[in-house]
Amino acid sequence: MKILDQKRGVRMHVGRIVQFCGAAALCLVLAASVVAEAPVTEDSIDAAMELAARQQYDEAVALFERIKQERPETIESINAHKIGVVYAVLGDRARHEAHCRWLMDRYRDAELPSDAERSVKSYALFPSADDPALLEHTLERTRYAVKNAVEKGELEYLLWFHASQGMAEYRTGNYDAAIEQLDMAAPADNIYISSLALPYLAMTELARGNDERANALLEQAREAATKLPDPESEEYLEEGWTDTLTTQFALREAERVFAASE
Repeated sequence: MKILDQKRGVRMHVGRIVQFCGAAALCLVLAASVVAEAPVTEDSIDAAMELAARQQYDEAVALFERIKQERPETIESINAHKIGVVYAVLGDRARHEAHCRWLMDRYRDAELPSDAERSVKSYALFPSADDPALLEHTLERTRYAVKNAVEKGELEYLLWFHASQGMAEYRTGNYDAAIEQLDMAAPADNIYISSLALPYLAMTELARGNDERANALLEQAREAATKLPDPESEEYLEEGWTDTLTTQFALREAERVFAASE
């Protein structure tokens, strides 16, 4: 409850600035600047997440980097993963990889499957992820998450872990293993899981030469993406922004891969 109250407080703080200035895009930039330049406190990580949710990506990562230096103990694996997605969306390969290396080192021996999976997922997301050592670590951590989800009390995340392992297997060219994992994630009732798994499943089948199924899966991926929340919606701002960005990023890659294969 305390965390939810803190998040609402951050949202209200940004919202008050927006309300005072009006709804113009310039106002959002002003609000982001005020929050991003404020002194780093235990609540600053929520402010960074709020900035990212409102698509103020540069300000979000700038604040996050300050938090890393000044209050690293306030960062949880889910926060770091979310910023990893932002770095991927920004498209700066060097900064994205640097963040991923930091994240992997921080949770290198994490025993909690969710920490293990979140520490590598944003690396698997980036199309140019090709460092052999990082890919091997990504595989090991996602496989660990799948294998230990039940024993470690995180069964609720198992389908997420299947999707993440499928991404990692795809990146390393282990297409049969990727299909096995993604086929378990794609039918999920959770739209965030299924919409992420489908583009990778489509790309994997295309890589295996199964063009008919690949094209059918791409159509399913496109349809699933239409069900994601609108960036102006409360669901997007509260919880859905990271997973929406992740799916959209994956789908754009799939569209490029399919276009290149024609």
